[in-house]
Amino acid sequence: ECNGHRVSASVPRVLVGNKCDLVDQIQVPSNMALKFADSHNMLLFETSAKDPKESQNVDSIFMSLACRLKAQKSLLYRDVEREDGRVRLTQETETKTNCPC
Repeated sequence: ECNGHRVSASVPRVLVGNKCDLVDQIQVPSNMALKFADSHNMLLFETSAKDPKESQNVDSIFMSLACRLKAQKSLLYRDVEREDGRVRLTQETETKTNCPC
């Protein structure tokens, strides 16, 4: 989905398995999902809206994304140039095209 919408590679990806409370109807084993997530540099979470223990992972998903984005923001300004005694921060920008929002 991200690639199809030309989302920048710098945007963190998350793979979420839902309905993990339906153990007898599992379509993708956890170890297969983990291998896929690892090979695509994604976080992996399993969750369920019905199981209170598993629904807590929804908060974890958003907190993990927030932490990754915050850490990444500091990297945007890692290229510091000094000119005439001043510090100039540079930031790479990408031109968005075909944005669905």
